[in-house]
Amino acid sequence: MGRVIEEIDHLIESLQDAKKFIINNNESQGKFQFESKETVMYNIGDNVVNSENLQTGNVVQIDEENQKVEIAYNNGGTAWVLAENVKKLLLETDPIPRQQFLNE
Repeated sequence: MGRVIEEIDHLIESLQDAKKFIINNNESQGKFQFESKETVMYNIGDNVVNSENLQTGNVVQIDEENQKVEIAYNNGGTAWVLAENVKKLLLETDPIPRQQFLNE
């Protein structure tokens, strides 16, 4: 029984090490995950919307400690915004219409 507990402890340690590696790897790539009601991951360059003023722009910096994202707006300005007020910008586009030929 003692051997099984040792194996489980070893597995838990390995998982914790893997988690630390993943977190450090994501930070070095400019990817951060903010813990809130819903978990959102932002990347430098993501298209986002500031939900307070509905302006769109791109993520240029991330302050994980204060949970803020700096947005470079499309109009040229920049601002630090709380991560909870930043939403990913999803654009829906119409599919390319089928070309119709005269003989159809």
